[in-house]
Amino acid sequence: MRKHYSGIDAADEGEIAHGGGISGDEDGDGDDDDDDDDDDDDDDDDDDDDDDEKYKSIVVVVVVVVVVVVVVVVVVVVVVSLS
Repeated sequence: MRKHYSGIDAADEGEIAHGGGISGDEDGDGDDDDDDDDDDDDDDDDDDDDDDEKYKSIVVVVVVVVVVVVVVVVVVVVVVSLS
């Protein structure tokens, strides 16, 4: 009778792991559904581009706000010192 191992024990015994990794990963492909498609096939780089654009716009807004605040402070200091 053949033993079935899972996870690290399977690697130690030279067996193929059945499931493991992600909870509910019954087919061993890295996701919790039962189709044999590898998880990497579904990755879209579009999501990363959207995130990059979002962070770039946040950085631009923060830089503009900081520049405006610095200009206002400098103007106030100059006006107060001249009066």
